Amino acid sequence: MCAIGDTGPGGGFVFYVHSGGTFACGPTLASTCKYLEAAKVNVKGDAAVGGFYAWSYVLAEIGSNARGTAVGTGYMNTEAIDKLSSLAGPRNRRPQASTISRAYRGPNNLSDWYLPSKDELNELCKYANYQTTGNTSETCASSGKLRDGFNGFVPIYWSSTEFDASTAMIQSFGCSRSCAYGYQHPRVSPNGSKDHEAGVRPVRAF
Repeated sequence: MCAIGDTGPGGGFVFYVHSGGTFACGPTLASTCKYLEAAKVNVKGDAAVGGFYAWSYVLAEIGSNARGTAVGTGYMNTEAIDKLSSLAGPRNRRPQASTISRAYRGPNNLSDWYLPSKDELNELCKYANYQTTGNTSETCASSGKLRDGFNGFVPIYWSSTEFDASTAMIQSFGCSRSCAYGYQHPRVSPNGSKDHEAGVRPVRAF
């Protein structure tokens, strides 16, 4: 059994424990899981962009396979997004958020990390803001201070949940200084769309 804050089998930290038994998980939702763990740091594989990545360089609708919102659906979303990678044009000179999440292995070299769904990202935001996690009907709110490992330099993170052909869901975790908030919405103009860059924090279910 694991508790919130424990080190998970992938070497990350446990931030969600399902209170009602298990939830459907895995790339086809055919498995069952009870916990979510997150990488202890943001992915920073490309120093040139400081760890920020686009959701996709292809502004095309993926559809239902990338629109899971519930806890456990992030893996399915991520796989659907990643299938679009081969269609990317000349702008795609570095991995997109889904690809970099799936490539992450963590300290224990596990291969089932993915980009969190909208609800999974909200639970991670709650953990970062010292809120109690586990009730997905509660939204992330400002705490005024973020946990170690989350900082104001990467206040906005991608989820794996598509919104429409050109936008996907993001979430602000807030800032470690004076601007802490936890809103969640599609990434839209004037800030950009799926091809705008934001932070990436891989998670895994077990």
